[in-house]
Amino acid sequence: MCMSCKIDTDDVWLNLSPGQGFKTPDNMKGSHFDVKSVDSEGIKIKTKRGSLVPIGRQAFENTLHYLRSHDHYSHNPCEIRSNNDRELAGPLCVASRDGNRNVRCINYTLPILESFGIVVTDGKRPNKTWLLG
Repeated sequence: MCMSCKIDTDDVWLNLSPGQGFKTPDNMKGSHFDVKSVDSEGIKIKTKRGSLVPIGRQAFENTLHYLRSHDHYSHNPCEIRSNNDRELAGPLCVASRDGNRNVRCINYTLPILESFGIVVTDGKRPNKTWLLG
């Protein structure tokens, strides 16, 4: 994994705290979620439906690494293509879930990364994201 992905993730961890609220990146079906806990290995978020979803740090690093490795900046946005079915999910969704015990989490990692000015998401369909910088 590249050092810049680790550094960005470390910066997120230093500033992420329980109680922070976010919204998944879809203008039509976006859903609110809250950070419930943060520890050195990962976070737990609570969805609008009340489910607790664990997300490991590695999912954030994998997300950033995929975007950097494939030159996904504003000139080359990446379709998010989140799907519970791994076979139907896009490569960014798969990369993030590979860092999260195969649990879909891209809809949660991206809004958190966006809140820290690392990525931008476009909630119009198809949903897209890209790195700032």
